[in-house]
Amino acid sequence: MDSLISIFHEVRDPRDFNARHDVSAMLFIALAATLCGAKSCVDIADFAAAHEVDLAEIVDLSHGAPSHDSFSRLFRLLDPEQMAQAFARFAQALREGLGLDPAKGVVAVDGSAVVAGALIAPGLLAHLPAGLPEIRFSPASGRRLARFFVVGGAPFGERLLMWWNFVARSGEEISRAREDWVAGRFGEVYGYPGDPLAAPPLPDVPLKPR
Repeated sequence: MDSLISIFHEVRDPRDFNARHDVSAMLFIALAATLCGAKSCVDIADFAAAHEVDLAEIVDLSHGAPSHDSFSRLFRLLDPEQMAQAFARFAQALREGLGLDPAKGVVAVDGSAVVAGALIAPGLLAHLPAGLPEIRFSPASGRRLARFFVVGGAPFGERLLMWWNFVARSGEEISRAREDWVAGRFGEVYGYPGDPLAAPPLPDVPLKPR
């Protein structure tokens, strides 16, 4: 954890020399709070206050939990490009620390995201080529915030078949999956407004692996 937080030490503190709270600690808290659903400086400050004891074991909180004004002032002064580079290094170090392979895609959740120069609207997946050393993403033009998540993992050792909503290793597995879907043997999808989608008929030609 110390090696991850040290990446935020590289971010230049744009505040006056007498600022009370450590910039790397504030950035780490802001990241943790955002991952837990915080959407504003008030939310981040509330998160810091509620978890002050636990956070103090990870970062320097010798002056207590920062206020929402402290977070707001810092965010207004930070260099966006420098922050983007720091978060990219943090994400890469975190994946390496967890033993994860390079990410394969990015999904926008709340607000459009710009991924590698392409605009990704909510619900869409940006597929990324294998072996990228880093991924650059940001909220779309005109937005201050956006939430998106990165999907990745070790590649499969075999080519797969993809048809409609199913992924399998053979045409027979695809056919059985369709039969199970039609028979209602799949689990219920909660929150979907409407009846389950009707599976289209299988094509007359063999499916090709991808």
